[in-house]
Amino acid sequence: MGRQKWTDDHFGKQVKAQRERRGWSQAQMARMLVRRGIQPMHSTTLAKMELGDRSVRLNEAVAISDLFDVDLDHLLGRDKPDDSTVEYALVCLNGYASDALEAVNKAWSLVVDIQDQLESIFETFHVSNLNELEKAANDLGGLLKAANASAKYLASHAMDGLLDTDVTPPSEESR
Repeated sequence: MGRQKWTDDHFGKQVKAQRERRGWSQAQMARMLVRRGIQPMHSTTLAKMELGDRSVRLNEAVAISDLFDVDLDHLLGRDKPDDSTVEYALVCLNGYASDALEAVNKAWSLVVDIQDQLESIFETFHVSNLNELEKAANDLGGLLKAANASAKYLASHAMDGLLDTDVTPPSEESR
């Protein structure tokens, strides 16, 4: 079964289950959707959707999701990932590492600005502790280079872990 047909079928089954759970007829639900601005909407249209014989339009899907007060992803079969899996943990790790890398790169541009400012001060003024300031800026730059490399390593290896099909959780002994 193709993805489109699977989605139509899944959506239809979810709509029917949610509607029946509330004790609504197809005609009642169609009228509720019309009141929400979905026109035309008829009970026969809902029947076709529930059978998977008619694809839902985006505005209809959103209105149905709002009507049921359920996540549209759930109706579409796109439930949130199981946060107890290693794949979920690695996706999160990759995201955090990517965010860290972005922050490090922003900080690096500030260090370059600091170094430029120090150079300008050195050329214009005599400041007694300029060497210490310059050393501190250079030290910060070195730390950021190391942070950049570590964030890249984390992101890369988290992605490698996602691609590795033989990922198993650590044993109790190795924890």
